[in-house]
Amino acid sequence: MREHRIIILAKRLLIVVPLLATSLGLPAQEARPPATGSVEGLLVDRDGKPASGFDIWVIGTSQTSDYKVDLRSNEKGRFFAKGLHFGSYVLSPFLGTEDSRYPPGTGAFFDKHLARFTISPGNPAATVKVQLEPPALIISGIVTDRVSGTPLAAEMEMWQTDDPQYKWVKFGSASTGKYRCWLPAGKAIVLRASAEGYRDFETTIPAVTNGVDPVVDIAMVPKKDAKEH
Repeated sequence: MREHRIIILAKRLLIVVPLLATSLGLPAQEARPPATGSVEGLLVDRDGKPASGFDIWVIGTSQTSDYKVDLRSNEKGRFFAKGLHFGSYVLSPFLGTEDSRYPPGTGAFFDKHLARFTISPGNPAATVKVQLEPPALIISGIVTDRVSGTPLAAEMEMWQTDDPQYKWVKFGSASTGKYRCWLPAGKAIVLRASAEGYRDFETTIPAVTNGVDPVVDIAMVPKKDAKEH
């Protein structure tokens, strides 16, 4: 009987509490949908012509914006996204094909001048025009053992000589020893490779201004003393 009374009392309390809130004039707590807006844009090449078939990352740069949204430019170079939370964004167009000259991401190493826009109560429908960066160069080569000629998988990195702290990128060579990476034109860089059991390789590559992709083969020197590991 005591347990039955407790259950009845609990049910009554559930009824009394909302009535009490109403009698006190408290505002009803309703779930509000997040504030969102849209962006509409046009992607053009260096000659101002529509650039179709490009992937476009919409990347949030503020606490309230979405992390990343994937878009693609249509045959007229246009793209559109809705439901974006209010906040600040950057746009990063790229091509995901193997021979692409347009790398993805926002890395400072590639010297991208990213288009920016903000969605806010005063500007819920942003419009933006984006011009592609100049095509990147591609540096490639093969990493081998200097003595035996065996291909090596190596950890690699590059940085711009004028700003090594912020303008750098990491990548690597495959088990075949081959490597390939985008390279900003007109910038002198340092290329470094490292592999277990070998001395680090490092060389400076002068700024490329003639549009020719540099090819740098790397012959790693084995360490003579295992204690050097």
